Formats: sequence, C-alpha cells, structure tokens
Amino acid sequence: MPCRRFASVLEEFGVPHYLKVDIEGNDILCLQDLNSQRLPKFMSMEIAGRPDLITLMAGRGFKRFKAISQYNFLPIELPPSPEQRRYERVQWMSQTRNPLIRGFRLFAGRGWLNRQLNRSRKHADWTFPYGCSGPFGEDLPGRWLDCDELITTLKHLLDLKEQKRSSPFWHDEQEYSFWVDVHGRVD
Repeated sequence: MPCRRFASVLEEFGVPHYLKVDIEGNDILCLQDLNSQRLPKFMSMEIAGRPDLITLMAGRGFKRFKAISQYNFLPIELPPSPEQRRYERVQWMSQTRNPLIRGFRLFAGRGWLNRQLNRSRKHADWTFPYGCSGPFGEDLPGRWLDCDELITTLKHLLDLKEQKRSSPFWHDEQEYSFWVDVHGRVD
C-alpha cells in the first residue's frame, strides 16, 4: 500500500476544522507533521497513558485540553466532574446489595438505571454507540484544562489504575481498558 507523510495530505487538502487522529500508537506521526502556524481549531487523539503526547500537542500550539473516557464519554478531571459523580452514584445503585435499592431495581428501576448510565452517550437527539469517538469541540462535557493540569490529572488516574482501584474509566477485569481521547483546542 502506498504511504505518504501527513504533512503532504494537509498540503493537498487543507487543514480541517477538527482533526481526529487514531492510528493505534502511531498518532505521534500526525502530530509531528502539524504546522504550528496552520492548526485545526480542534484536535483529538487517543493517548493510551502517554502524557508526553499532551506536552507535544501543547508545543505545537494547542492551549486547552479535555480528556474524555471513550468507555462512557465522561470528562476526566480533578476534582471529579458532576457527570462523573452522577455516573458513579448510578453505578453504585446498579450494583449495591442494599435491600431498598435492590427492591427499586427489581420493580422497574433497572431500566431507569441503564438509561442513566447511558446518559453520557447522548448528545442532542443522537446516541453514540459503543466503539465510536463521541462528540468533539464545544459539544464535549467537562471543562477545558491547561496542559499541566491535564497531565497531573492523567498521572493521578494512571496511579489509581496501577493500584487496581475501581473507576468508571476502566473495566477492573480488563488490563487494556483505559481508553482515553485527549482533545485540544488552539484558542
């Protein structure tokens, strides 16, 4: 299959408004080819636990960042976002052995709980199915962070994962389930 540099693709077709990069560990190749004088307004890429890519994004000219869990489209930030706290509360309700909550689940509460858990997958009239990238730009939940704040947040989360702590951002039983897209914006 013929290959070419990403810079030549941008030269031929222009810089997009939003650039989504997801080439399984080779995202850095596209990032390195970006011209800091001609950047897309928004960019996202899967980081898979590599904070150095955020530093590189900042070095290219991206100023604000959001990390979004691709497992449930929740923003990753410290302190936890209201969306994350709501999700954790509903997740607890769907798993607790508390007799009152179990009774609620038994009598039609399970459907409501599932709708609440999937609420973060909805935007306007659209539901993002599992495996897709979700919203981008201003449609993302959470707040925009600076580079240092995002790196600190992700390092904290990676420490929790290494300690095998439970989180809505990964499956406890799956080693490679921490699937995060970092979104950057230039202004």
